[in-house]
Amino acid sequence: MNLILTILSALVSFIVTNIDDIFVLMLLFSQASSQAKASNGRTVKGNRIYPKDIVIGQYLGFALLVLIPNCKNKLATQ
Repeated sequence: MNLILTILSALVSFIVTNIDDIFVLMLLFSQASSQAKASNGRTVKGNRIYPKDIVIGQYLGFALLVLIPNCKNKLATQ
């Protein structure tokens, strides 16, 4: 019974954080789209958001969330 509650809790946490992540990504991509429309093809200097940067950041962030606990566990077992 305890294992079932743990798995259920993990699934609910995963779903809730992914829903939150979807809203953050929608906001970032909409900002990138509105900045691209505002520039009308001109090169704009400054803090412009590019969709490529959003995707790269998403993958880097997820990789860090996976790697940091694993590194911590390996260091703790030594």
